[in-house]
Amino acid sequence: YAYRRPEFDEPVDGVVYGATAALGFAAAENVLYLSRFGSEIFIVRGILSNPGHALFAAFWGLALSRAKMLPNVGSLRARTIARGWMLAALLHALFDALLSAGQHRLLPNVVVMGIVAGLMLAIFVYVEIRTVRHVVRSPHRQGTMVLAGLAPCPNCGRVGTVGHACPACGVGIPEADGRHCPACGRPQRGGVTICLECGASLSPQPSTPLRVREPHLVRRLPDGREEIAFVLDRPVVTVGKTLDNHFVIDDPTVSKHHAKFVWHPSGGFVVVDLGSTNGTYVNGQRVRENLLRNGFEIRFGRARFIYRALERSVPLAEEGSPPSRLDPRPTP
Repeated sequence: YAYRRPEFDEPVDGVVYGATAALGFAAAENVLYLSRFGSEIFIVRGILSNPGHALFAAFWGLALSRAKMLPNVGSLRARTIARGWMLAALLHALFDALLSAGQHRLLPNVVVMGIVAGLMLAIFVYVEIRTVRHVVRSPHRQGTMVLAGLAPCPNCGRVGTVGHACPACGVGIPEADGRHCPACGRPQRGGVTICLECGASLSPQPSTPLRVREPHLVRRLPDGREEIAFVLDRPVVTVGKTLDNHFVIDDPTVSKHHAKFVWHPSGGFVVVDLGSTNGTYVNGQRVRENLLRNGFEIRFGRARFIYRALERSVPLAEEGSPPSRLDPRPTP
């Protein structure tokens, strides 16, 4: 329930919600055990079991937060959540096994208590380190890193604000995007599709076919291969660095709610900037909204992706209609 709520919008929330659910379960167990075994069970249940439940469930909560930031490809998110749940269950089972060993005199109570205390201390240190790291990097705590906003006009050379018209001649000033020509190595400015030195194509090409039925975004790896970053599987996809977005980008130059993709009746997606600090760029040009075509480069702050449209080998219901899972009705 909490995983799907918009209030689950930063990584540390997973630990909080997981611990809350676990303590509720522990409270129900306390009532059951006290009714059966009396007050002598209080030491084990009160001192060890209650905080133990919260610590065990923290692994599940961390997995929930991790899943929200993963690409929505196949069962990747579900497997991550399942692994976190299984790890929490195994730690709980180990805890119960140690207590049972002491209860049945398989191990001296002093040894059992020492092992349990050491185990819980190790888990506490690990969870504390991960939680503090999430708090420090919280998208709500951090501001958006502002990128440099000045560059020379490609037409007249006067310095102006990138993404805006030149104050002298009116030509748009693209931001230098740091790319280099793969053929001659010359640095390239934003917006160009061929090298101005040798004429080589700068448009990225997929290295291997990716079997995805919906339009999607890919990121290019250093070795030239592409990996899927997000599948656009709904009519509206929000983009930002908080976990309440559909597509979460962990980058300091990305705003909390940076942009959104909206399905267009013409048969493609439109990217719409939501007033972000560092802007949304398509092929090096800053845009408020732009209809995307296959191979277009999209940049949110410093985060770069390539838009891949549907392959024609994938059957469409009819031209201009959404892909199979893109139900045009609003999603909850």
